[in-house]
Amino acid sequence: MTPVIDEHAQRMNQLWQTAMSALQTQLPRPEIDTWLRNTTLLTMDNGIATISAVTAFQKEGLENRYLAPIRRALGAIIGAPIQARVVLGAPEHG
Repeated sequence: MTPVIDEHAQRMNQLWQTAMSALQTQLPRPEIDTWLRNTTLLTMDNGIATISAVTAFQKEGLENRYLAPIRRALGAIIGAPIQARVVLGAPEHG
């Protein structure tokens, strides 16, 4: 059962890293460092990306300023429109 979870997490991580690379070409470095660092793409189900933020402050900033660029980046990668939501809390590993 663990290999399936690890495989899913690996796919999500690869997709998120690709999206972050695209966003780094569009947004200033301080914004990336403040708002997107330590975020995680948890799931991508039925066209909805669920992104984990570490703090409530980061979650609010993502929701208010960065969902549109995130949706565009992820949508461009997978070739379909994407919705996104932000949840609070880093995923547990171990």
